[in-house]
Amino acid sequence: MTFVNRPYDQIVVDVLTTLTAGVAEESHRVSYDPNASPPQPVTVTLKKRPVSRVSMVRGFLPNPDPTGEPLPHVFRLDEYELVGGPEDPDDSSVLRFVRPDRRPAPDTDLSINYYPATSEPTPITDVNVGSVARTLVEAVSTEMAKLYAQLNLAYDSAFLETAQGAALDRVVALLAQKRARAGAAVGSVRFSRRAGAQGTITIPVGTPVTDIADTARYETVEPRQMLAGESVTEVRVRGTHAAVPAVEANVLTVTQRTIAGIDAVTNPRPTTRATTDESDDDLRRRVAGALLAANKGTVTALKNGLMALPDIRSVAVHEEPNGLPGEIEIALDIDGQSPGDPLPPVVANTIEDLRPAGIRVVTASAARAEVALRLTLLLAGAPQTEAVVAGILSDVTDVLETKVNATGLATRIRNGPLVAAVLADGRIADVKIALSLKGETGSQGADLTIEPQASVIVARSDIVFDPVAFEDAPADATGTQGTASLSLRAIPDAGATLQQAESAIRTAFEALVAALRPGDTLAHSAVLTALSGDFTLDPDSVIVTVQAGDLFAEVVSTGPPFTLPDGLALATGTVEVMA
Repeated sequence: MTFVNRPYDQIVVDVLTTLTAGVAEESHRVSYDPNASPPQPVTVTLKKRPVSRVSMVRGFLPNPDPTGEPLPHVFRLDEYELVGGPEDPDDSSVLRFVRPDRRPAPDTDLSINYYPATSEPTPITDVNVGSVARTLVEAVSTEMAKLYAQLNLAYDSAFLETAQGAALDRVVALLAQKRARAGAAVGSVRFSRRAGAQGTITIPVGTPVTDIADTARYETVEPRQMLAGESVTEVRVRGTHAAVPAVEANVLTVTQRTIAGIDAVTNPRPTTRATTDESDDDLRRRVAGALLAANKGTVTALKNGLMALPDIRSVAVHEEPNGLPGEIEIALDIDGQSPGDPLPPVVANTIEDLRPAGIRVVTASAARAEVALRLTLLLAGAPQTEAVVAGILSDVTDVLETKVNATGLATRIRNGPLVAAVLADGRIADVKIALSLKGETGSQGADLTIEPQASVIVARSDIVFDPVAFEDAPADATGTQGTASLSLRAIPDAGATLQQAESAIRTAFEALVAALRPGDTLAHSAVLTALSGDFTLDPDSVIVTVQAGDLFAEVVSTGPPFTLPDGLALATGTVEVMA
């Protein structure tokens, strides 16, 4: 039997209908094609015919949101009519819905109250408000509604989503969980988006955040989505157990599991002690993950139960790894574990607790696959300074490091998603990536196959770049790269500092070098003009040094200008400003 809660207004209508010889709550299923053209008529044939009148029609309307549930609705008299059946037009027994925009939702149930024409007369002649019969019916209906409400409360108290207070404590106790009491360490942490990371980033509930030494372990108590365009988001955290200490600001800086797109985490304010017990909503969110592991004997339970352990980075479960029924293989990526090391006791006990009865489990610490990437970049626009290029390469390294390390256990790394992640940066026009195991050579554009399945890891030092090219570089450029360095003496004007003068000189010199093209002439006087500002230069001390392979040239006050040869692109080298 399925319990269905019934409010007072429904009860009193149904009791009055039955008391006056009517039919209450006759149920009919509505089935039709809502996309048919022309629209199909929606009709229901009542059982006790002929029918003198219909008093109540309850059902559901289609939800404007295709993904939403149908909406409860009491149909009005102008939304349906009582007509004769196809065999006898005078036999009023068919309920027809007359408004196409107010038809019942397909595949839902209608509940109909009506009066058959053949009903025997009833001794109850007055059911108006205040009459004896109506007063008695309303009194009985009130008591019935209270009983339904109590039954509904007891029914809801058995489920994680609807239980409250002490009932919720009993539900979560089935999962070996307890409500965090007042005095527990609480606070908030700030997650920062990694440069170049695009789209929405999901931070799941239960994400562990610790200090560097892992002596204070907290976990997020709510899920959070960092929307596209948001660079930071704050999430509430709570100590994983009562003994976790409160910490000062900027102590919680380590996420124990990689979250793609997240660059850093910290607690901007000190954590404190909670003055109230954990709320019902927070307790539900925290226990939801444990519920997935509670249904023991399934692949989902094994994965979620193991991932709940603090040192597990990734889990892969394979059924019948050797083609034999009754056997599963679990590969684990565990912090601090090497292939061949015995499993930590807590991991072994968790597997034994969650495994299906009678199933043999083969476990192993996953091998580590150290990956290397070599990139060839085509940057958008004109050639840029070395500092700008270095910033772009650093951002690309961040993106690839996060994406590759978030792969977890895998047998293949696909080249396409890595290329797409890099090209999400508008400063990059094109990229080619060669994937390989560390110490080997890969082919550009090819996926990397890893045998056997292993935990994929890449270090920043293993992401290397070929010399970059620019989309708007001169057509006859051969790719030779040189540097132009500057040294001079400067005296800042009153109110300025040498550091301010040096910054202004560097900016002006970088702009001068970036504008040079093959065939352009760099004269000493042009350098002096470009460097004018809130400082006094010693003209004879201004020296520009150009170096490119075997080429070495200086632009000085007493020497000739330098003409940039074909095929040479200059970037800014060192800038030395002396007082």
